[in-house]
Amino acid sequence: MPYSTSLRHATLALAVLGFAACDSSSTAADNTSADAGVQDSSADVDGGNAADAQVDGDANDGGGDARLDAAGDARLDAGDAGLDAGDDSGAPVTSHPALRALALDEVCQSGPGVLMLNPGDDLSALARDDVETFCLAPGDYGDQVVRMRQNDGTPRVVRSVQRVDYAPSLSEAPVLRGLRIEGARDITVHGLGFTRPDVGTLVKVNSGSRNVVIDAVRIEGGGSGAGQIDVQGTAGDVREVTIQRSVLRDTARAPGSDVHCILVRGATGTRIVSNEIYDCAGDSVQVSPDGAEGTWIADNDMFNTPSMYTDCSGNLSPTGDCSCGENAVDIKAVLYEGSSMDNVGAERWLRLEDNRMWGFRINDTACSSTGSNGNALGIHITERSRYAVVARNLFFDSEHGIALNSEASDIWVVSNAFVSMRVRAMTMLASRVTVFHNTVSDSLEHFRAVDATDVSLACNLTVAANKTRFDLLGTTYAAENVTVGGDPLPVAGTGDLSVTPGEANLDQQCLTLQPHTGGSQSVCVPHPRAGRPEASVCSQGVAGITADPHQATERALFGEAWQASSPAGAID
Repeated sequence: MPYSTSLRHATLALAVLGFAACDSSSTAADNTSADAGVQDSSADVDGGNAADAQVDGDANDGGGDARLDAAGDARLDAGDAGLDAGDDSGAPVTSHPALRALALDEVCQSGPGVLMLNPGDDLSALARDDVETFCLAPGDYGDQVVRMRQNDGTPRVVRSVQRVDYAPSLSEAPVLRGLRIEGARDITVHGLGFTRPDVGTLVKVNSGSRNVVIDAVRIEGGGSGAGQIDVQGTAGDVREVTIQRSVLRDTARAPGSDVHCILVRGATGTRIVSNEIYDCAGDSVQVSPDGAEGTWIADNDMFNTPSMYTDCSGNLSPTGDCSCGENAVDIKAVLYEGSSMDNVGAERWLRLEDNRMWGFRINDTACSSTGSNGNALGIHITERSRYAVVARNLFFDSEHGIALNSEASDIWVVSNAFVSMRVRAMTMLASRVTVFHNTVSDSLEHFRAVDATDVSLACNLTVAANKTRFDLLGTTYAAENVTVGGDPLPVAGTGDLSVTPGEANLDQQCLTLQPHTGGSQSVCVPHPRAGRPEASVCSQGVAGITADPHQATERALFGEAWQASSPAGAID
């Protein structure tokens, strides 16, 4: 796999992840921000949130089957990264392999097992066990919070009368104040809307629920330390919950309190796929210290708009350097407390793949939330924050791309693009980290390591990014990294190459971030031109991984899958 192909894995692969081509003008980075460091001051966001306790006191029964299904849906398959290269809509693609396929009629038809409902009807009817499909006409259903507890083995669907391809607007949807799925199985929720003006969770899945699909819903307002959507289990008793093709946005704001969009805690095999999640006055997605084994977060647009920015003193300002929100993804644990942390199978790893994340700033707690340094992704807090794959994502226009704090370990960062990071692409205080085939462009700094242990850096491209502190402990592996302008990596590796921008004359792939809900902006990611020396530095393909002395477990689990599933293979 020549280096040009490797970089296309990290860059041109973005073209098959729901972007539209655009002109080749570069996007300038704002490099004026001071380094705020890495430490995220937020603690367990769902503990001690008074607003949460008040608005959502649902108890979790704590029972259920905590066993892991070794053949479950969270397994990494070699073909999982195969995407539809023909989709250039600029929005999350709807053919991602993580999506759950649904067979829904285009329009609800009355008949046996079907209950037609209209605004003003009593939605306690959703507890009936003689109905399999509940069809809700568009309109406001008032302050009703629906509870579903069916567990008789019959699949049930709660849906809008008209099937939709993506989340409808609230004016087009049946609108509820809340939904609780408690100990239920085989539930599909499709085409609904949820809203509330104050802090509070709108959708909760808990108490041993399994095989729940929340598809094409619109959620606006509300939110809490437990999220607009809360997937709450105990050591994995809630399983196979999927949130897909939905829009979650514009949470309430609470100074000094987290108001997330999605919280996952103690649940196994959760999928968060092809959603737009933005302007959350907390995190777009948080995985709590309870852990969430087998979580798959893929093909989402997660971002903050200038309407969230502040002057860092609690006053909104579209040009401000701070934000009411925190992170795109905040991972406080992957594994469950008391579970084995050795020989972890692929089905237990957390996967963050094929997402677009942008617009994150230092958190202004006077507006909302409990503090963050503007990391798009943070992995920290507990020693169970380990075993995660971060692959083929675009990190754009944020303070920091990735922050791996000292608690994190066994992390793969593969084939990502970091563009216009206001401070740094990646900070590592972690152990056993592989950073492979990534591109950093137009960013103040590339990689920082502070007392990091057993770090591997191979086949990365950095363009016009400066050197930074690099304190490494233990064994370090570095090889075949390319620097174009800026400073080379502080740790030298076999086969490294450093050239000037004029010598490299880089090509670039320009993409348009174009969410369903409106607005667009261009992002350009550089890559070497064919025939240039820097295009063939990694001529040995995955030799950098196979020579890496630290990551035997990851190689065994994922090594062949990365080659087989590379989007570049479909392009060449």
